[in-house]
Amino acid sequence: MTVKKYGLLVLILFSFITTKAQDRSIPTAMSFLLTRPDARSTGMGDVGAASQPDAYALYSNPSKIAFTENKATIGLSYEPLMPYLTKDVSLANLAGIRKLNEKSALGLSIYFLSYGKIEGADDNGNFTQYFYPKEYTVDLSYSRKLSETFSMGLTARYLHSDIHDGASNNNTVVEPSNAFAVDVSAYFEKEQLSSYYGAKWAFGAVISNIGTKVRYSASKTEFLPTNLKLGASYSFLIDGQIQRLTFHTDFNKLLVPTPPVYDGNGQIIDGKDPNRSVVSSLFSSFADAPGGFSEELQEISIGSGMEYVYNDTFALRTGFFYENQDKGNRQHFALGTGYKYKNFGFDMAYLIPVTNRFVLKNSVKFSIAYVIK
Repeated sequence: MTVKKYGLLVLILFSFITTKAQDRSIPTAMSFLLTRPDARSTGMGDVGAASQPDAYALYSNPSKIAFTENKATIGLSYEPLMPYLTKDVSLANLAGIRKLNEKSALGLSIYFLSYGKIEGADDNGNFTQYFYPKEYTVDLSYSRKLSETFSMGLTARYLHSDIHDGASNNNTVVEPSNAFAVDVSAYFEKEQLSSYYGAKWAFGAVISNIGTKVRYSASKTEFLPTNLKLGASYSFLIDGQIQRLTFHTDFNKLLVPTPPVYDGNGQIIDGKDPNRSVVSSLFSSFADAPGGFSEELQEISIGSGMEYVYNDTFALRTGFFYENQDKGNRQHFALGTGYKYKNFGFDMAYLIPVTNRFVLKNSVKFSIAYVIK
C-alpha cells in the first residue's frame, strides 16, 4: 500500500526549511518547531526571546514566565497552512501558565501539526483508505527568578512524529517515532522610570530542542531542530506606561550539522561528516560549514520588529524576518494587531513573503488568550 498524495506530504514537510533541492539548507526532523505558534510574535517578525511575557512565552523564552503578573494564563493559537493549495493542513498550539509564587511559574504547552487527509492507494493506483499524518509536542516548563531582574527556565519536551499514519512506503511500514528534548533559557529585564517618560531593556537567550534524534526507519534518523536564540528589546514608556513602543531583534542559529559536499560516489570532498552525536553537534555546528566562516554567518537568521501598545488594550505590530536564500530563503514582512477586553486577548498576524515561499503565501495566524489576575 502506498500513499497516493505522498508527494504533497513531502512537499509540506520540507517547505518549512528549504525551497529548492540544490540549496545549502540544514535538514532537520519536525522543522515546524522553528515556526512561531502565536500571532503576536509572528506579527513582529518572529521575535520573542526578550518580549514582554504572555501566554506563548513557553515557546519564545520559557524563563520569562516567572515575570508574568497574572495568576494564570491560557492561550490558543491556530494557523491554516497553504489555504490556497489545501484546506486541511494546519498548526495549532495550546498553552497554559500558572504562577506558583512571586519567584516561580509553571507552564504546559501542546504544539500540533496536522497534515490533513491523505489518500492511500494500492500498487495499481486504486484507492484504499485515508491516512491522517501528524506531528506534535508536549512541553512542561519551569521558570524561577534568581534576582529581581533575572530568571532562568527549563523545559522538558516529548515529541511524536507520525507522518505516515500506518501507510507503507515501498512495501515497508514506517513506524511512528518518538523523541525527548529539553530547552534551557535565561531572561533579564531592567526598567528605568521617571515622572513621564521611562525605558525598559530586556535580553533573552534560549537553546531549544536539545534531544534525541528522530528515527524514521532502521537506517534513517534526523536531528531535531536544536536552535540557539539570542534576543534583545527596548521599550519607550510614555505617560505612566499608558503608551509603550518596543523594538525587538532576535538572532537564530541551528546547532545541527551543516551538510557537507559530496562527489559523484557519495564521498565527502568538503565539510565534515554529519553522522555525529547530538552533544558533538552542539559545539561543532559553529565551524563545520564547507564554505567556512562566511557560510556559518549565512546560517544566522534574523527577526526584527516593533510593537505599539496603548493603555495595555490595543496593539499594532510590524516586522521582518530574514533567512539567507541558500539556507532556506524564509523572508517575509509581517503585520499584526491585538486587542484586550477584560480578561480576554485577541491577536492576528498576516505574512507578506518577499520570496516565492508558497507555504507563507496568504498566511494568517490567530491567537486568543484568557488571564486570571
